[in-house]
Parts: sequence; structure tokens; C-alpha cells
Amino acid sequence: MRELLSFASYPMTLMAHPTETALEHFVSGELATEETRDVVRHLLTGCAQCREVTSKLWPVGPADRSSSAYADLKLRVDDLRAREADVNEEREQARSLLEELEAHPPNRRTLLVLNSKRYHNWFLADLILARVLDLGFKDPGESLAYADLAVALADRLPAERYRDALVNDMRGRAWGALGNARRVNSDLKGAEGAFARAQELLDEGTGDPLEEARLLSWRAMYLKVRREITTSTRLYDKAISIYRRMGEEHHMGRSMVDKAANLSALGDFEGAIRSTEEGIKHLDPEFDPRFALAAKHNLSLYLHREGDIDRAMGLLQEILP
Repeated sequence: MRELLSFASYPMTLMAHPTETALEHFVSGELATEETRDVVRHLLTGCAQCREVTSKLWPVGPADRSSSAYADLKLRVDDLRAREADVNEEREQARSLLEELEAHPPNRRTLLVLNSKRYHNWFLADLILARVLDLGFKDPGESLAYADLAVALADRLPAERYRDALVNDMRGRAWGALGNARRVNSDLKGAEGAFARAQELLDEGTGDPLEEARLLSWRAMYLKVRREITTSTRLYDKAISIYRRMGEEHHMGRSMVDKAANLSALGDFEGAIRSTEEGIKHLDPEFDPRFALAAKHNLSLYLHREGDIDRAMGLLQEILP
């Protein structure tokens, strides 16, 4: 038996939640313009948690409709609704555009993305990156082709529409996914170069901690393959700290499970068991059932290596169906 975890499947839409204070200032109109844009962008991802917070903050009951505060609030609500309509339209277009692209061979897809502005769509980039991760398990070569396509598209997203820092986030994400795909395809030198480019772009991005955590996790897997286990484990610890701070339970659990494979490689099976058990507590099996199953498989492996045969076999019987 061996660990089943080899290709990170982190969703591409991770984004840091605004603080409750930032949301309060957004609702009251006291947030700076650039920060307001970031909050609006986050709300438009459909974040139920933050929308619930803001819904409680809007003024309730009769309002003085002649007041400047009411007029300002109405403008911001109208602007939010207009932006949401634009985003929903762009999201719907992305699905159709992906279907169009996938009707062509890979080299033709790249030509279309490079030469037609129709495809320069944020959500299309996100959908392509999701393909990269999904195909990593099934068809690593095809995953690599999609990663190259994602980089080509991300490099052409219009900064005037999405803002420079946000575009750099997406570019950094695409280059990070390319590095991860190259790792899976055993191109370690290419992976190293892609990760370096991803870091350069994220350094010019919004500073979103979740973008940093995702890249840390990908680089940690790359370093494990290079047998730089100590450095890899340190990167996992940094990612875990960020995910914990940002309240990203599932991805914190993922990193704990991935870190356990490093501890196993060092012969620390007791530590691997603890890390995996803790990670499983935080995983959302409905969100990522394949990873949740693999985590339990790995736990049974570590238990076996630690000499706890009965518990290992019991866990295997539990997950066998």
C-alpha cells in the first residue's frame, strides 16, 4: 500500500473573507474605494457567510429618503446589483465559452484564447483551472495542456476590467497550477520555474492570504517529490496557519493530511497518525469525497506501519464499500 494523495484539488475560487469591521464600514460607506471594490468582488462570488453579515447591517425600517446617507446607500446598493448582474452574465458566458473551446483540439484552443477577446473572461479562466485539477488524477497529460491554456488566458485578462492586482492574483494562480501539473508529469525543473513565476505575480497581487496558502501547498508537494521533506513540512505548516486564521476548515484539514505523508516518509508514523486524524476532523467529505476517502486510506496505512493492525483493518473494512 502507498499514500493515495498525489495531486492537489484545491478549488480555484478561494478568496479571503472581509473582516466584519470591513463589512460594517462597507455598509456605512466609510470604506476606501479600492477596499470597497474588493468587498464587492468577494460578495459577488456568492459568499453566503458574508452576505448574511451584510444583510444584518443594512438599515432596517423606515428611512429618511431625503437624507444624503440614504442616497449614498441607495447608490451603493444599485451599484452592487448592477455589478452582480454583470458578473452573473459573465459567469454564464464562461460555461458556453468553455464548451466552444473543448470542441477544438488543444492547439486550436490556445490560438482562440490568444486571438479572440471573447475568451478573455475571468470565470472562464477559473473553469479551465478547475479542469486542470480534476484531470490531474485522470489524465496528467491533458491536465498539463489545460494548465498551459489557463496561463495563456490569465495573461490576457484585461486589467482595466478586473484591476491589476486581481489579474496578477489570477495569473499567479494559473502559473501555480501549471507548476503543479508539471510536477505530476515529472517535469520538476519546469515546475520550479512555474512556481517562481507564480510567486512573482502574487507579490504584485492583492496579498490575499489564501492565494499564498494555495501556492505554499503546491510547492510543498513539489519539495516532497524532491525529497526535501523538512522544507516541505515547513511550508505545509505555514499553509495550515493561514487556513486556520482565515477560517478555511477543509483546506486546513487537507494540508494536515498532506503533511502527514511527509511525517510518514520520515518514519514518524505516530505523528502521521495524529496529523491525519486531526485533518480528517476538518475535511468536508461532501465537498471533496475523493480526498476524504484517500485520507482514511492513508490513516489505515500509517496505523498498519505503527503496528496497530486491528484498527488498520477495521478502518479498511469501513472504507472498502
